[in-house]
Amino acid sequence: MMLKAVFLEFHGTVLNDARLREQITSDLLLQNNLRPNAQDYQQCCVGRRDRACLHDLLEQRGRLVNTPMLQNLVNTKQQAYGKAIASCNELPIYPGLEVFIRKLQSANLKIGLLTLLSAQIIEPILARANLLNAFDAWLTADEDWLSPPEPEGYEHLLQKVCQLEPGLTAANCLAIDHTLPGIAAAHLAGMAVVGITHTYPLHILQRHASWVVDKFNELELERIEAVFAGSDRRAAASAS
Repeated sequence: MMLKAVFLEFHGTVLNDARLREQITSDLLLQNNLRPNAQDYQQCCVGRRDRACLHDLLEQRGRLVNTPMLQNLVNTKQQAYGKAIASCNELPIYPGLEVFIRKLQSANLKIGLLTLLSAQIIEPILARANLLNAFDAWLTADEDWLSPPEPEGYEHLLQKVCQLEPGLTAANCLAIDHTLPGIAAAHLAGMAVVGITHTYPLHILQRHASWVVDKFNELELERIEAVFAGSDRRAAASAS
């Protein structure tokens, strides 16, 4: 089985925005007379869609949650995120990403992006980072898919890439993610996963991912391609 596509999660994998996302969520709770809690945020929000995150945070605090209210909070959070990123003097792209993407392109691999943002917000960010044309397909928050750890996000992204690469299956795909829900979602979708230690330490990710690296420049693409070519995913466990 050959490696034919690589999927990257945007938040915390491509862009170092974890603290910003937590701060915006905390501000949103305070605006609604609710006290933020770091442990609750970790449990409800890391690696999950804004809708699922905010729903669970509000429900934990005994708030009645209805669809219009939740959608308004999601929109407010996304707009605040877009403004905050636009005000950054320099985008916090993780080091080594651009070189890694060029390696994927040189290997003729399809590249997919999974983002929790709407297309309206993600497009100017990618354009500013000179990444607008780096990805063959995107899955955004505008589309209907269940939050990780459900596999729908990666499954929908696979369907998009299949339109460009007929015959592509999950067994041909590698996901790169930094959260436990995201890694679980990719595995449930049938994909091998590289865990990158942008959020969790190596010893935690080793229990969940096929491979684990600290940085993009540590990811040995040729080694992973060899494992795929040998159709032996079990070798990944000893390689991580």
